[in-house]
Amino acid sequence: MIREEVLDLIKRVPEFDHPKLVFVLTVGVSVNLDMVVRVEKNYVVVRGREAGSNDEGRGFFIPFETIALIKLEKLVRINEFRAMYNEPLQESVGLGDDADEAPSEAKTPASVAKAPTAPAGPTDVAKQNLLDRIRAARTSAGQPKPAGK
Repeated sequence: MIREEVLDLIKRVPEFDHPKLVFVLTVGVSVNLDMVVRVEKNYVVVRGREAGSNDEGRGFFIPFETIALIKLEKLVRINEFRAMYNEPLQESVGLGDDADEAPSEAKTPASVAKAPTAPAGPTDVAKQNLLDRIRAARTSAGQPKPAGK
């Protein structure tokens, strides 16, 4: 990407969502953005962390040509995209955008809307037994084992 494209994309995203931006670089590294510190002619200086790392507050000097894409790491509704591009918002968005509207009784078939809940089966019991065994093993892990075993 070039400088103008990157800056345009960052400006379109509301400032409170900037910490949810991720720069995916052509070298395969992703940088979770905390804030843009400085914009230079050939690179951008950001504070953030490398994806998959807990090391926050690191500084990155990222050349514009190494930015493959910018990802917004959150659920984005159609009206949010429309607001980013100064388009009129829609009261009800169609075309299968379930994130923008709650399913209504009229749109949902009765067989799906009133589906009965399944009773707890043997899988649920087995799952609970396994969880109980794991918890018991964790609590006894710090205690010395009996000498006879």
